[in-house]
Amino acid sequence: MGLIAESTHNNQASIALEQGLFLERSHLLADPIRQGIEAGEFDDNLDVEWAAEVIVALIWKRLMTSPKHLTPSFSRQVLNTALGSSNR
Repeated sequence: MGLIAESTHNNQASIALEQGLFLERSHLLADPIRQGIEAGEFDDNLDVEWAAEVIVALIWKRLMTSPKHLTPSFSRQVLNTALGSSNR
C-alpha cells in the first residue's frame, strides 16, 4: 500500500509501480485471453489489451474501495463484461 500511496504524488514511485506491477506482468492476464481466442472461447475481435485493462481496473477499484465485496459473483461479472457476455 505504501508504494501505491506514494505514487499519487511522486512521479518516480508512479513509474516504478507502473513498470513493476503492470507492464512486466501484463502477459499474465493477456496470455490466457489470447489462448481463449485461439481456442474459440472468445470473439476473434476481442481487444486483448483493453480486456486485460478493464479486468485489472475493476478489480483494483473494488479492492481499494470495498474489498469485502470482492466476491466470486463480482469476478464473474467483471470477466463477462471484459470478455464479452457472448462467450462461446
